[in-house]
Amino acid sequence: MANPEHIAILLEGVEAWNRWREENPDVVPDLAGANLTGAVLAGASLW
Repeated sequence: MANPEHIAILLEGVEAWNRWREENPDVVPDLAGANLTGAVLAGASLW
């Protein structure tokens, strides 16, 4: 199941997500099973 904190950050937008990824490079995002229908993910660093 997806980490609710990770989902919340992603739903704040690509800029917030990418900033969080830069600040937390050792964290493996857990978006497994998340319903991202309608989320705009263009440019998001999802690795």
